[in-house]
Amino acid sequence: MAASCSSDDDGNQDNNPTFDPVTIDLSNIPIGLDDTAFEVQGYSFEAFRVEPNPSEVYPGLLLAYPQDGNASYIELDLSQASGVSSITARIFINSQTPITFYNGEQVVDEIFAVNDTEDIFEDNSYQLNGQTITSVRISSYEAIVESITLE
Repeated sequence: MAASCSSDDDGNQDNNPTFDPVTIDLSNIPIGLDDTAFEVQGYSFEAFRVEPNPSEVYPGLLLAYPQDGNASYIELDLSQASGVSSITARIFINSQTPITFYNGEQVVDEIFAVNDTEDIFEDNSYQLNGQTITSVRISSYEAIVESITLE
C-alpha cells in the first residue's frame, strides 16, 4: 500500500509526519461477491460478501449480503499509513453499521455510523487523537460505503 506522506527535505527524521489527505473513492470498484481482497488508489482492503451497488443514485460498495449470521464488511489496511489524524467514512445506512478501529488484532475503538437524514450519504468521522490504528472495518447487513477519507 502506498501511503502518501511528506517530510522535511533537510534529511531529518520527522517523528510526526504530515499525512497528505486522500479520499478513497469506492464507486465502480470491480469486485465480486466472492472476492476477499481488492486494492483502490494504492490502499489494500479485505472484503466479505461485498459488491458494487448497481444504482447510479447511490454509488459505492454494497454491504448487504450476510452469510451464516456474519455481516458483510470491508476492512482498510492502514499499517503503512503514518500521520493519519482522522478517518471519515461516507455511508448510506439502512441497518446498524459499526465502524471498528484496530491496532493489530486489538480493538482500539468502535463507533456506530448514523444517518440523521433519510435518502442521503452521511459522513461518519473519527479522530485518532494519537492512537495507532492499523486497520478500520465497516460492517453491515445493509449499507453502501461511497468513500473513505484519510486526513
